[in-house]
Amino acid sequence: MYEEEAARVEAFNSQLAELRTCLKVDDLKEEIGQLELKMGAPDFWDKREEAQATAQKLSMLKGLVTAPDALAEEVENAQVLIELGQEESDESLKGEIEQAIEQIDSRLQELEINSLFSDPRDAKEAIISIHPGAGGTESCDWADMLFRMILRFCERNEFTVEIIDQQPGDEAGLKSATIKVTGPFAYGKLKSEAGVHRLVRISPFDSASRRHTSFAAIEVLTPIDDNIEIEIPEDDLKMDVFRSSGAGGQKVNKTSSAVRLTHIPTGL
Repeated sequence: MYEEEAARVEAFNSQLAELRTCLKVDDLKEEIGQLELKMGAPDFWDKREEAQATAQKLSMLKGLVTAPDALAEEVENAQVLIELGQEESDESLKGEIEQAIEQIDSRLQELEINSLFSDPRDAKEAIISIHPGAGGTESCDWADMLFRMILRFCERNEFTVEIIDQQPGDEAGLKSATIKVTGPFAYGKLKSEAGVHRLVRISPFDSASRRHTSFAAIEVLTPIDDNIEIEIPEDDLKMDVFRSSGAGGQKVNKTSSAVRLTHIPTGL
């Protein structure tokens, strides 16, 4: 009795051990200790923006460390429940055991996804902009559908959403929308939505019930970190100056009124 459930729970332990290695939990705990020591300094909040970034990073790291520990406790509780059911030959515990296993499996999958976020920006908040393409009301309606889909996704993941801008369409849908999403790995989980989305359907706005193709563009950005330092060597820049072809104040243009800077390595 409960042999299959016991095997699944035992497999969860193996997956957790691998995830701890991938997440480098021991290294993260050491980094957490260093950040907590830094936050304990008397002048820590003198530089408010830098302090807020450090506090946010600490919260994110603690979330990564505590999640495997909390999940390991749930796995242990499930094992105890299974052993109790086996010893007592109690089939009434089957529903409770299956529910616990499903919950552990779901949280384990989420933890596995979080372990894949290697980009430093993945843990940051996301700024999402939605713009309908050509197609009039049909595209505005498609943009509104995408907007509501993203809001529902944020709601399920318990993200905080701040609507920065929202302009409704003339007849239906929306002309544009910009939101700010805050939560664990908000940018990492939403960045794949960036791009042009297409919808082909029988239009509810067409009295002839013709097929329409609609487009909407989604931009996913993350706030710029003020701590980024950019250094451009002078040798990488080329300056070109030009004089206007028209006549100047005395009918002769004597000033270089146009300047063009070119970044040689990139051509910008």
